[in-house]
Amino acid sequence: MEARVALVTGGSSGIGFAVAQQLHRRGWQVAITSRDLGRAQNASQQISHDVLPLAYSCPRRSQEDASNKAAELVSQVSKELGASPSALINAAGMSKDSLLLRLKDADLEELLFTNLVGPVHEQSSGKRNDAETSGKHHQYRGVLWGLQGMWGKWLTQHPIGEIREADEVAQLVAFLASDEAAYITGQCIRIDGGLVI
Repeated sequence: MEARVALVTGGSSGIGFAVAQQLHRRGWQVAITSRDLGRAQNASQQISHDVLPLAYSCPRRSQEDASNKAAELVSQVSKELGASPSALINAAGMSKDSLLLRLKDADLEELLFTNLVGPVHEQSSGKRNDAETSGKHHQYRGVLWGLQGMWGKWLTQHPIGEIREADEVAQLVAFLASDEAAYITGQCIRIDGGLVI
């Protein structure tokens, strides 16, 4: 049986951590990233001794730097876990507590590189590495919580009046990464308890 390798960016906490746990429970080899290696190591130890912790942050100097760094990340995961990632979960994200009009240029740049540019290059590098190493096509699925809206006001507007657990999102992500979801592509699936109908 071919090894199933998942790379979870932002895997040291929140939804990313729950996704890493869920995939590991389902037999995946998992690599998680955090900007802080200590946090990644702590999270990996909480899941299992065989989860690979990595420090990773999308560089903000240029698109080329971001692309090269993402390629290095995917290559490192492939080398250390013995197979290319067949699932890439972009759970890393950030927000700034400010109106868009009041954001400083540096803050806007950090938001864009963390929440958009990094995941795009990670996805691209994963596909390129997969084609170079195995010649097989794998679908890459991403979750990026940071692009889905303002968390602070969400609870008061929520129809069921409660916020559910990160593991409920992780279960959907694990399903989408499975063979059972092979025919599902290009979809944005809301897990919002009826917030948007």
